[in-house]
Amino acid sequence: MSDQLQDRMRKLAGPKQASSPLGTSNPAPTPTFVRPPKPFPHRVTLDLSEDDFDALRTWAHGQRLPMAELLRGLVGICRVDEQLEAAVVARVRAHRSTDTRTH
Repeated sequence: MSDQLQDRMRKLAGPKQASSPLGTSNPAPTPTFVRPPKPFPHRVTLDLSEDDFDALRTWAHGQRLPMAELLRGLVGICRVDEQLEAAVVARVRAHRSTDTRTH
């Protein structure tokens, strides 16, 4: 094995473990893996028409933002803007009344 490879392997392995008086090794305690909290604890699957998907994708691309972040932003605005919330609800209800699929 080349000296460079051996040096890299030693660096990756970390410092050598100290030995006990009886000659057995005292390995350092292994840190416990803690999964970081999810930034968004709930996931929603969304079905979109081809036209709506294309519009969302074009909007997101034009703004250089992920589609999910734009949708999160819309939800956030609807939570504080009663007029926008009412407009969205009215549009959804109008669409549902003309939709022939089962809900």
